[in-house]
Amino acid sequence: MDTATAVTVAGPQRTTLLGQVGRFAVVGLVCTVVHLGLFTIFHRWWDSQVANLVALVLATLVNTMLNRSWTFRSARRGNWVRQQAQALGVFLLTWAATSGGLALLESGWPNAPVWGKVLALAAATALSTVVRFVAMRRWIFAAAA
Repeated sequence: MDTATAVTVAGPQRTTLLGQVGRFAVVGLVCTVVHLGLFTIFHRWWDSQVANLVALVLATLVNTMLNRSWTFRSARRGNWVRQQAQALGVFLLTWAATSGGLALLESGWPNAPVWGKVLALAAATALSTVVRFVAMRRWIFAAAA
């Protein structure tokens, strides 16, 4: 196989993956802003863990809908309820990471300001991002990927 043929054969798969990664990053950025913004608002009324849980659930629902329709382009494929349920399973990983990050921060810095908590949440969210992408691409929206 010559170089031109190899590039042509690999091209669509690579473009699809790169496109998905780019769209996933945009959706992730938007949903992270939603999560952290809601956390900041909810933190006024609730403790850190409750504010994080509610904000993360809402951001996860938006994230799944955007990734379903735009990133993986499977709006007409698969069962919406099943895909949301699978995404909520992946959500448990993110929730464990973010609630663990908050607990760790608050154990070492009991009176941490909201900006410190937001940074801890952002770091924990970033750590779970690769796992979420792989789960969405290979499991939740596999037929469209």
